[in-house]
Amino acid sequence: MISFLRTASPRALTISAAAAVALLVGGPVIATGAGGNSTRPEPKPLAQALADAAAPKTFDGVTARISFTNNLLDSVEMGISPSPLLGSGTGRLWASADGKVRIELQSNSGGGDVQMVADNNQAWMTMGDGSTVYRTVGTAKDKAYPKGRDEKRTPLTVKSIETAIKSIAGDVTISDPSPDNVGGQPSYTVTISPVDTSGLLAGARVSWAASNGAPLAIAILAKGESDPVMDLRATDVTFGPVDASVFTMKPPSGAKITDLNLNQLAAKAKAQEAKGKASRGLKREKPVTGLARVQASVSFKITAPTSLAGLDRSNVVLIGKGRKAAVAVTFGTGVNSIAVIERPVEGKKTSKDDSGFELPTKQIAGLTVTELGTPLGSLAEFERGGVAFTVLGSVPLSKLESAAAGL
Repeated sequence: MISFLRTASPRALTISAAAAVALLVGGPVIATGAGGNSTRPEPKPLAQALADAAAPKTFDGVTARISFTNNLLDSVEMGISPSPLLGSGTGRLWASADGKVRIELQSNSGGGDVQMVADNNQAWMTMGDGSTVYRTVGTAKDKAYPKGRDEKRTPLTVKSIETAIKSIAGDVTISDPSPDNVGGQPSYTVTISPVDTSGLLAGARVSWAASNGAPLAIAILAKGESDPVMDLRATDVTFGPVDASVFTMKPPSGAKITDLNLNQLAAKAKAQEAKGKASRGLKREKPVTGLARVQASVSFKITAPTSLAGLDRSNVVLIGKGRKAAVAVTFGTGVNSIAVIERPVEGKKTSKDDSGFELPTKQIAGLTVTELGTPLGSLAEFERGGVAFTVLGSVPLSKLESAAAGL
């Protein structure tokens, strides 16, 4: 993971963040409603509020202002310009009845702009000065969801939603919907919390329009943090027709086009699915576990103390085969466990790429450790004696540093 973060350019990280934002704001295209106001809806049980939101509606379009804050990564400390998706930004959102979406975000810290335009078959995105356009052409949506499938779906009922809520009760708890007003729209807000509270994730907070179910806000919460680590919120929401010219897909003149072919990705996924079906019924190899058995399968000496950072060793598992085989050693159980990935060193390690992206390092027990601490978890990486160690967990960075020192 750290290797990806270290070698990925700011553009690659921003694209990853953009995908998350697109998923979060894509929901309003199924919504409908009336003009904004300051009223709040009547209290309702959770299942009833969700069933009412899922009921079929007539949709003309939506226009809204949006704000996005990402406190997960401190992009300034990592030596990169804080784009609106790696830091914070404000902008606008438009969506039409036929599935078109346009999003514009401007950085609050001088990191440039991000624009995304998409319909059911293609999408493009520009960042900064618009000199590069990332474009997707030919999604698998039409093939995966043939015409008429939406009409055949079984309507959600209060009973079916209650059953679904009970089925996940062992993993998460969902609060009663609180009557709210987001972006001038009467709405409901719920907090989703994990049952296992030993990790750093405190849950998520979600708001939707009471009249139609349009998602209006989502926040990711971390333990001990007063502010959300990620927060996407719609403001000044208006439902109604949107001029078709808003969704014109015309990349800036002279821009470099980088195509991301989703059809190829869909074909690969389909091939993998077919391969999986063909292998059903065949005898599958059991995973190699246990320190002695795993040690006999790798060429390097495994470091696996009986306890680490106050957590007892819980498992040792072989990853892969041959000379590139790696080992996963876990300590503790549950969300706050720590995993150590050990693998043979290949090539030279770098902490900085041409874009200037660099993760911080620290001297621990005489070794240079590359580390990353976030409100939701931490990672650390170092090398010793021809073995690369990656330590990660949903624990504070100080505990992960203690684990690294113990190795």
